[in-house]
Amino acid sequence: MQKNVIGIVSVLFLTSVVGVASAGEPGWTTDSKSGCKAYNSSVEPEDSLTWSGSCQGGYASGNGTLQWYSNGNPGSEYQGEMRGGKRHGTGTYKWTDGRSYDGGWANNSYDGKGVLTNSNGTKVISTFADGKYTGDGVSITASSATAFVALDNEFIKQMSLIRDSNGCYVSNMESKTLNLYLITDKDIGYYPNEPSGTYTWKGDCINGLAQGRGELNVDSIGSNNRVYSGSIKNSIIYIVTMKNGVVDGAVSSQYGVSKGTRAAQGYYYYQEEFGNLTHYEEVKKALEDKTNSALLVSSLPLKDAMNYAKKIEISDASLALSIFDRICSKYQNSNECKNAAYHKALINATTSNDINDFMITYKSNDPDKLIPKAKEKLSLALKLEKQNADKIEKQRAEEATKREQEAQQNKRRANCEHLYIGRVFEGRGGVFGIKQQYIVEGFSKSSGRATIRGSNSDYRQEVSCSDIE
Repeated sequence: MQKNVIGIVSVLFLTSVVGVASAGEPGWTTDSKSGCKAYNSSVEPEDSLTWSGSCQGGYASGNGTLQWYSNGNPGSEYQGEMRGGKRHGTGTYKWTDGRSYDGGWANNSYDGKGVLTNSNGTKVISTFADGKYTGDGVSITASSATAFVALDNEFIKQMSLIRDSNGCYVSNMESKTLNLYLITDKDIGYYPNEPSGTYTWKGDCINGLAQGRGELNVDSIGSNNRVYSGSIKNSIIYIVTMKNGVVDGAVSSQYGVSKGTRAAQGYYYYQEEFGNLTHYEEVKKALEDKTNSALLVSSLPLKDAMNYAKKIEISDASLALSIFDRICSKYQNSNECKNAAYHKALINATTSNDINDFMITYKSNDPDKLIPKAKEKLSLALKLEKQNADKIEKQRAEEATKREQEAQQNKRRANCEHLYIGRVFEGRGGVFGIKQQYIVEGFSKSSGRATIRGSNSDYRQEVSCSDIE
């Protein structure tokens, strides 16, 4: 999966918010006037604060303004909701250098939807979870916009947006770009006629990004599009739903000319098993439930699917194997399939002999440096095999001891060594007839026979000594 975070995203916006600490309470600072406390993870002794809202149990709570000071000079400011002395709810944090964050908070971290703004006006609109990029978003500069999908700060997909004739950013409708972003179960799900011209979005444009249901018109002349007689301009109309400038779901299209006459109509993406999935939610679900390898392979570019399988091949070998299998099923004879077979060989090598065979086979062809991992796996396998061998040997010794003890006990019983005159025992059917207590009246070690009498009668009988427990 891609970890290259878009431009300013990781370097600028995920820095910690400056705070202050009280003596004996790291991270906590008290408003000298109200006695109300607030928390920040990184503080300086000369920092102080004021809080305009209410206090609950001595901690800043509810709505208000939290103003920080350094040596008496105003510093960062937070306006919004607090709970237990921490930013929690919705609010706006402003740094002294002009940066700001406006959106959701939880336990002092970005959480939910939010907008990060740089001092030069660059914005990142995204979804966060515990301070990490987790969701779909877009980075907007003065001259460009880039949409992305992130999960725990790992950027799964990225796509440059196009500014339409009215200055609103929309998806690039070329298949080589958009097909990487929409989920489809086909290698090429895009209709072969591709647009290249002026884009015009007819729908809502919020914060410079196309939003909701609308029409995206693309006017162009060229061999990529349907050819009409003369110099009539070719027009394609896409009926789409946009989310932060990105196509969200299936795309319907109409072909026509400048007057709006329809020439053709159809769906641009296959309406099959994965043809109508949204670009982020299903990918996130697949990554979280760790069961749907088919969706992972179909929703991620081949390189990303391979990298993800390699990343989890130790922690979740079964899913990694499933992904490798589907890659080879979908991309037969590809270099990725050959590489998948190489990784599968190590995963499936569970015995020391198998691992040794792997090391011999790939000794001179080890592109991903798996031999060191194989050596670690071999050391563990040898250790486990020795433990298993020792366990088996111990079990065998215990079983032999048990058999010897049983043989000795049977020998003692056959020789009547466990009996004495007057011994009372419980007879349970069989040679004893009815269930009752019996008394030993005599026995012979040479013959191995004993005479017994029922405790409730004068009936006597002779039995084998070994029948008496």
